[in-house]
Parts: sequence; C-alpha cells; structure tokens
Amino acid sequence: CSFRATSNNAQTSTTATVADWSESHDSGANFNATTGVFTVPHAGLYLFTYSAQATASGAAGLWRVGLTNSSAAYLFLQSAYLGVDVNQRNLSGSVVLSLTAAETIAFGVHTLGANMSIDFGASFSGVRLS
Repeated sequence: CSFRATSNNAQTSTTATVADWSESHDSGANFNATTGVFTVPHAGLYLFTYSAQATASGAAGLWRVGLTNSSAAYLFLQSAYLGVDVNQRNLSGSVVLSLTAAETIAFGVHTLGANMSIDFGASFSGVRLS
C-alpha cells in the first residue's frame, strides 16, 4: 500500500495535524485526506517522506514539523527558526518506522512564537516496505 498527498494551509501559533490534503495516489485507501491521518493496514516497515515550506509573518519563532502516532507522540521531528531576517524555510525528510496494524500516523506542524502565523505548503507520502 502507498499514498501521496499535498496540502496548502495557513497555521497560527499552535500544534496541529495538517488536514485538508489533496491526494494524487492512495493505493489502499488508508490515507484520509480530510483528517490527514494514515491508518496502518498491516504490521510492517513503512517509509514516510515529506517536504514542507513555510513563510512567517508577525512575530519570530520556532517552526517544527514531524510525524505523530496514535497517541500524538512525535516519532520524527525537525525544527527551523522563522523570523524577520529569515522568514522562509524548507524542511524535508524521510523515516522508516516499524508499525503495527491499526496504528495511525499523521504529519504535524507546531509553531512556537507569540502571534506567529505561517503560510504553509507540504507534500506527504508513505509506502509499505515489508
């Protein structure tokens, strides 16, 4: 099973699972484009990749992106500073995770900064390796 999706959302100082994705591929119908949640159909190794771009406005702060599991714990996390002097950043990565059936994975965004808002775009994909 595999999926690929893109999203363009505005975020404010918050932690959130990115929702409202546009799917270009979802072979097992396991990715919910409305909620942004992938439900693992079979236990095994899964490769997830993402690319995210953000432009800040308002206050400076830290921008984080990562993958969260069913209990909202970050399994993989990257951070970048967004501010007046550096207001645009790109983050990308990939990770292989050993997952159990029915576990969920989502791509999340977290901003740390008073009155910070970002214009955001991302791609998110996953494929079962074994």
